[in-house]
This record gives sequence, C-alpha cells and structure tokens, in this order.
Amino acid sequence: MKVAFQGEPGAYSEEAVLNYYGKVDTLPCESFDAVFEAVNSGKCDAALIPIENSLAGSIHQNYDLFLHHDLHITGEYLLRVRHCLIALPGVKIKDIKKAISHPQALGQCAGYLRGRKIKPEAVYDTAGSVKILGESGARDTAAIASRRAAEMYGMHIVDEGIEDNSENYTRFLAIQKEATTPEKEAKTSIVFTLHNQPGALFKALSVFALRDLDLTKIESRPLQGKPWEYLFYIDFLGSALDEKVQRALDHLEEYAVMLRVLGSYERYEDKASTDEPKNQTIHMDHNLPIVVGKRPKLLAFDGFRLWVSCSDEGVVAAVDLPSLEVSGAIPVTSAPHAICFDGSTLWMASAVENQIKAYDVRTRTETMTLDVEAFPRSLAFDGQRLWIASGDNNCVEGINVETGERIALIAVGQYPGSLTIQGENLWVANSLDDTVQVIDLNTLTASAPIKVGNNPRSFAFDGKFMWVANLDGHTIQAIDPKSHATKEPIQVVNFPSSLAFDGKFLWISSYSDASVHAVDVKNADKVVHTIQAGGDPESLLFDGNRLWVCNSAEDTVQIISPS
Repeated sequence: MKVAFQGEPGAYSEEAVLNYYGKVDTLPCESFDAVFEAVNSGKCDAALIPIENSLAGSIHQNYDLFLHHDLHITGEYLLRVRHCLIALPGVKIKDIKKAISHPQALGQCAGYLRGRKIKPEAVYDTAGSVKILGESGARDTAAIASRRAAEMYGMHIVDEGIEDNSENYTRFLAIQKEATTPEKEAKTSIVFTLHNQPGALFKALSVFALRDLDLTKIESRPLQGKPWEYLFYIDFLGSALDEKVQRALDHLEEYAVMLRVLGSYERYEDKASTDEPKNQTIHMDHNLPIVVGKRPKLLAFDGFRLWVSCSDEGVVAAVDLPSLEVSGAIPVTSAPHAICFDGSTLWMASAVENQIKAYDVRTRTETMTLDVEAFPRSLAFDGQRLWIASGDNNCVEGINVETGERIALIAVGQYPGSLTIQGENLWVANSLDDTVQVIDLNTLTASAPIKVGNNPRSFAFDGKFMWVANLDGHTIQAIDPKSHATKEPIQVVNFPSSLAFDGKFLWISSYSDASVHAVDVKNADKVVHTIQAGGDPESLLFDGNRLWVCNSAEDTVQIISPS
C-alpha cells in the first residue's frame, strides 16, 4: 500500500501516516493539491491530510479541495504534536539566535522563542526546516520539527516539548477513491449549501437535533463565485447507513441546494488517553511494616538499599533489598532534616548545626562536613551539584560535591523547603509565601514566584505536569513546566504531606487519615485507590518498582506494591 502526505520525509504528516496505517510505502508531496491528485490519479492508494489543529484551527485549503475531487473520507487520526528545537551536533541553546520552521509551528512555540530571544523565520515545512538547516550548516540557527525529523537528518535535539501549550493535537483525515463501511462507532462528514434566506441554517441543523444526532464539528467556507454565500461542513456521530442518519439526510435535502456525503468512517479513539484506569490489585507487602528507628521522616534510595532518616534517634537507617532487613545504621550527631544520594555518596543535612555531611554508603563512614546557610531544610542533586534549601536565609545554595566548594547562592521566597530536579530546572517550594520558583540550572537564575496553595510541601512530576501538594491548603495542584501556568487546586485529601508518581498513579500521603491515596492524573479529583498506612505518613518514595511510605508516628516504613 502507498500513502501520500504533504511535506518532506520526517514531517508530522508522515509520522501520522505510519502511526495510522502501519508499515506502508509513503509518497511525500509538495502541496495539498498534489496529495489529492496523487489519490485521484491512482498514483497512490490513499492519503492522510491534516484538517484541523487544536490550537491553530481548521486548514481551510483542504476543505476546499474536497469539492474539486471525487474522493471519500475513510478514517481519522489524532496526532499529539510535540515540537523539538533541533540544531547541528554540538550546538548549545545559548548559541541559537534564529529558529526556522513552518509558520504554524513557530506560532505554537512563540512564547518559548520570545523568552530565549530567538528570532522566528518561516519556511515551507517543519521537516523541510531541518533539511534546510543541515544543508546550510548554520550554527546560530535551529529548526522546529519532530523528533523523527531530527533523527532522519542526523541532527541534535537541543530541547523537546517546546510548544507553549501542551494540548497540541492535529486531526488528520484518511482519503481514498472508494468509500468504506465503518464496523465500529462511526462518524460522518458532509458538505452542503443553503438558500440565502432567514432561518435556513436553523432548519438545516434541526434535522440532526430532532434525531439526537451529536454534531462534533461545523465549519463554514465561502462559496466561490457567489459572494456572501457559504458552504457548510458538518461532522456528526453515526453512519450514513444508519436509519436515523438516512432520515436526517433525506430531511436535509429538502432545505439544501447541494448536499454531498464526504464519507462515513470509524471514529478515532486514542485508547491511551480515553481508557479508564484498569482494575489493579494494590496491597501492603506482607513482610511489612519494617521498624527502622524513632521518628522516621525522609527517604533516599541508592539502587541497593533504602535510607531512612530517624530524627528522634539521630541515625540514618538502611533497609537492604531484597531482604528488607534493617542493617548498619549511620549514627549522626543531630537530627537529620534532609537526606539525598548523589550516585556514590549519601548526604545528610543538619538544621541544628547548619551543616551538611557526606557518608560513604559502603563503609558508612563520614567523608566530608561543610558549613552551609542557616537551617538547611531540603537537598537535591542535579548530576553535578548538590542543592540545599536554606529556610532561615531564604536562599538555595549550590555545592560542588567533589570539592565542597560553594558555586551558587540564589535568593528565593520565604522559608524554602522542598526541592526537586526536573530536566534542567530546580523546583523550589517556598512555604511561608505560598509560592513555587523554578531555577534554571544553566543560567542559575530563579523564575518569578508562581502562586500556589497554602504551604506547598512536596513535588512530583508526571511526565507532563509538575504537581505540588499544598499541605495547609488541603489541595494538590498541577503546574505546566514550560509556561509555569497553574491549574486550579484540587482537594482530594486533607493535609497532603507528600507526593510520588509511579508512572500510572499520583500517590498522596495524608496526615489526617493515616492513609495513602492514588489518583489518575487525567482525573485527579477522583481517588481510585486508598491504602491504610501507619501513623503520620510523612513522606513517599517510588524506587522504580515499589512505593515506600514513611510512617513517622509508628517508627516504620511500609511498601505499596501492585500484584
């Protein structure tokens, strides 16, 4: 089978073709006219054309082309458009002064480009922009296109997901010379014209309302050669073979000057995004709870064992895996307020001594002690540097883990606590002024404060949004990591103390009911699982296989695992 699309190899349209049809031969075409003509002439068996984008709206040219070709719509497909900033190998984002791409792609990334002072320049195609860049060899220029285009032309992806709005989808229509009969839930597309008289459109639409037919789209286009008269394109649920659809179309013919059924086809449904969460048995592991020490508060994982800070006992306990035995606790001089593993060393922060200490996890001996800013509340490691949130001095401090040298001191909001790394950014929760800030780890600059709920306490990233738990606000809240736009807070549990994402569910620990709750991030106001934990579940950690719960009032940790 050969399928035509508009654009260069590597274009989003080609990606849609391969996703929809599977392994087929493709025919790239310079224009949409050439795509329709390729099907009409028999040069290819089918084509996939974009018809509308969730941000930019309809592609009017393709609506008009249906009137000039006797082709049928045989299917539809929705493609999530994820733009990449693409450059020559070795080019860094700071080197880029100009970005080239199709005008729609540039418009969808306008905020990203403006924030980095990158000048947009329009070219004919997204994948074509990558081809042009490769041929030019320009090292101050980037292209905006798909990951597939970058890989196809041997280019480097500088950044991914740079679109200003992540809800960026393009709807494609499959077209062929012969009509098809849908076997599953169907959608039908029609085009018609009406007499230019009062109530004509109302009467035309009423034929669908009278029969409870759901209209999914209505589009008007100028009728060429007849100024101020229009063509109406309508999509509705149902097949032209259904009795009530046939009656509606017969009824519409009474009002229409021209009526044409463009096709009935199976309605596209993205199973990944529309299926309800499948039933899953989740339970506390039968070997638990594990007694670790007095008042356990924080967790860290080194790949072989779980480390637990026990604030009232002055130790950091180790739980070995897979035996789940507690062994070789590290004694510390004061209550550990934060712990973090950097790949070889376990770091502990003491808010009493205003120090951080490094421990070799094999010998469990102290290797370094550093004085830091007052009241270190949280630690995070970015692959090179250890970051410390100073609660009393309202700053975040960066330390070189090899030398212990301070490399940055960045002012943030009031009483910074929780830290988390996401990509090239460090997220900071400022407890007293109810804000979150994002520090760019390349420029070491902090964003403007992002207003969230009362007392932001914990972070979790689900691959699309950064979630924050607002402890005293009794809410969780999603933040777009690109635009920093916040969604409305969602109240699902009281006193949410910690968050963790396991790849499917967002888990929330709650002080008030000593439980851990799971929500689907696509429908986060509904709890899908509740697990009874121990007293005061202080923190959560997902180690890649298990979710660990730290029960500070019962001196235990517990495991939640699917079965």
